[in-house]
Amino acid sequence: VEDCLGCALGEIVAASGGPAWDAVRFDQLLNDARDELHPLVTRVAQESLELFYALAEAEWAFNQLDDERDAEVIADIGGQVASLVYPGFLTGIGSERVADVHRYLQAITYRIERRPEDLSRDAANMAVIHQLEAELDRISAALPDEVRLLDAAWLIQELRVSLFAQSIGAKGKVSAVRVRRLLDDIEMG
Repeated sequence: VEDCLGCALGEIVAASGGPAWDAVRFDQLLNDARDELHPLVTRVAQESLELFYALAEAEWAFNQLDDERDAEVIADIGGQVASLVYPGFLTGIGSERVADVHRYLQAITYRIERRPEDLSRDAANMAVIHQLEAELDRISAALPDEVRLLDAAWLIQELRVSLFAQSIGAKGKVSAVRVRRLLDDIEMG
């Protein structure tokens, strides 16, 4: 509940142009919050409930992975889920990303269910993702304040959907080439 509230308040503050630094803006922000908070927090709560249902489905599918050939996939998916769902993540990602995380969790379930159909394809796709994530980590260490790194991280999540669960549907056009181009642009400044 606290996280839903923080997420909704974050959207209100952002829509109002950011934090208030004077009494007039603070009063306006307070009025905006009074008018918008209840419906917004209700929407965030409903969307997050759907997200948690998808998380439960992904966890159930994840728990079906247990043999030695699944070790790398277990580590990959475990890391992905940990980067998406953590204490306070709703406030951290903002309300505009709740539906995206929901879709990413659905894609995880889809990937696990379809994986036995083509293990080599799954491994090849995972190698592409790991290369891009390693590049993102390297650039993040060198340029920790670069705001576009977050865009690159979200784009990699969309690429995961495109590679592992195409029928779920990625948001926008995404490819490994596009991610690399963004990472190169970030690094070049």
